[in-house]
Amino acid sequence: MNPEAQKLFEEAEGLFKDNKFAEAARIYSLSIAECPTLPAYLNQGNSFFSIMQLDEAEEAFFLGLELARDEKDRWFEGIFLGNLGFVESARNDPQAALNYYLDALAIFRETGHIRNEADQLCSIGTVHQDLGETEYALKYFGQALLKYKEAGAKRGVGSQLNNMGLILARMNRSSQAEGYFNKALEIFKELDDQTAIAAQLMNIGSTYRDRQESKQALKFYDESMALYSKLGDIWGMAMQYSNIAYIHAMDNNHQGALDNFRKSKELFSKIDTPEWQMESLDQNIKKLIELLQKS
Repeated sequence: MNPEAQKLFEEAEGLFKDNKFAEAARIYSLSIAECPTLPAYLNQGNSFFSIMQLDEAEEAFFLGLELARDEKDRWFEGIFLGNLGFVESARNDPQAALNYYLDALAIFRETGHIRNEADQLCSIGTVHQDLGETEYALKYFGQALLKYKEAGAKRGVGSQLNNMGLILARMNRSSQAEGYFNKALEIFKELDDQTAIAAQLMNIGSTYRDRQESKQALKFYDESMALYSKLGDIWGMAMQYSNIAYIHAMDNNHQGALDNFRKSKELFSKIDTPEWQMESLDQNIKKLIELLQKS
């Protein structure tokens, strides 16, 4: 890389770290024009992907892939393939994404990059999860878990335990799911990841909800709420108000359920919330008002 290309690349890196993705992508382009490099193509693509300019991200990753193959750099080849998989996942094309992830997986198995192999196994599991293929998802998340352990990647281990817990919960195996969430909770406490801790507390609460154990469910939802509140995480707080509302509804405490659904709606209205979710809250609130009027 010549001095001018290096200077531009470093400028783009600073912009990327400051989440100024559009400007970062532009400066990466200037660096590439001076001297095409694998890191510049990769981070240009990542910049475009961060602002969901998928066609531009795809082009950058493709050009990087071609350069990686020309330079016989297998690691970068695998990385570009995996990122092209992310692009296809974002386009809701699971089969195309899966093909890229499998190609990347084969490369990382060949080169012995265990952490990257684990990442691809996780991505493959996520595709199967999105397709509702729970057994396949569980299989690949389990394989990713073992590889993350082998690589000594605690965060990856915690994430896979969480993923497996979510799958088991969907399969109505709440006791098993709770075990996985508890293990994930221990890891995230070791990492002092407060947001992940709050999420695990919420997930554990949901396993108790699924077993109709409302007292324990509320205990964990309250703990999760306290942590999300401390973090100022509006989404997390809104979710807990909804979860707590469901428990009150389950216990026929209609006023408590109504109050919490209203709090949830107020918070969700402050952030980018899917329309269907707001409609669901409105329906729950309307139903509870009708029940209270009849009582």
